Amino acid sequence: MNRLLAGMRTRIVAALAVVVLLAGCTGGAYSFESSPADVPEDALADAGYEDAEPEPFTINESIEVAGVSADVTATSWTATYPNPDRQSSLVVASTPDATVAGQSVNPVVRLSNEELLQRVLSQAEQAGGPNASDVEVVGSETRTVLGAETEVTTFATTTQVEGEDVPLRVHLATVAHEGDVVVLVGVHPAAVDEKATLLDLMESVDHQGSE
Repeated sequence: MNRLLAGMRTRIVAALAVVVLLAGCTGGAYSFESSPADVPEDALADAGYEDAEPEPFTINESIEVAGVSADVTATSWTATYPNPDRQSSLVVASTPDATVAGQSVNPVVRLSNEELLQRVLSQAEQAGGPNASDVEVVGSETRTVLGAETEVTTFATTTQVEGEDVPLRVHLATVAHEGDVVVLVGVHPAAVDEKATLLDLMESVDHQGSE
């Protein structure tokens, strides 16, 4: 299960970057970079999660939207905090709230949590990641993340492990903060009650901002 969750986390990070790139620039060359977001060591230690340093994730792509080509470089920062004993993890990703002609081209700003998860899972499956299906909203809770009232949506989904269905719970929240969009994804098996701990960790996230 740990290997499954690690693979899913990797695909989520990659898919988030692709989602940003496919937002629809208006031609030319663009370069965007976010600032790191992370969880303090003391909060991780109290919750039993391992510490990790945020790492940059850069994609260079030539994309075409409505017949107009654009060269885009987007650098996001990601950190994954696992709890091997609980087979759970929290992914913290900061993506640039890139603007072109004064308009945000980061779709995370406009998508609902459900739309974002569907798009991320679609991108992840296309990239060869674990197949996730039958995504269903099973709950929602408001938490304070980076000083803002933030909706955390809980999803039930199923993935295949060696031919068997494994139920998962995914908790997803996004918050715009100082020029970036911070995306928080908590993942754990449905058989493990880890929601409260993951949401508490989300509330402890720090972000220095890129503005």
